[in-house]
Amino acid sequence: VVWQNKAYLASEIMKDDVKAIQCLDKVMELQPLNIEGLSGRAVLHARIGNSELATKDITHALKLCGVISGPTEYHAACVFALIAKNDLRYEDQANKYLARALHHGYGLDLFDHDRDLDNIRESQAFREIMQVRQLIIDSETSEMKD
Repeated sequence: VVWQNKAYLASEIMKDDVKAIQCLDKVMELQPLNIEGLSGRAVLHARIGNSELATKDITHALKLCGVISGPTEYHAACVFALIAKNDLRYEDQANKYLARALHHGYGLDLFDHDRDLDNIRESQAFREIMQVRQLIIDSETSEMKD
């Protein structure tokens, strides 16, 4: 947990994704089946342009899940959205995993401000996912008022 916390601080506070990857490398040494560490490291690799390691890590994380995992699918969406900046073939994969994360109730509060998704925001599929997201939010708000 300590190394994951250090990775978070390095990436999100200090904006040092390389240092964050080093922290998550340590996590993976200690806990090779840590899905959160693996999928988080995949996002960081994608942020710094290392598509090969990013896809390797996220593919491994998705296989390790063995069951539906909204957070891992969301991380996959972020990885493929980041990679789509240089290779539009990944845009469909990003939107597929984003839709799956949403379907499993994950990410409702993240979509608007997560910069990792910026490369796919203009796609038709992303706009459709956002419409579904809004319907979910509206229905939940309506239910709370009743």
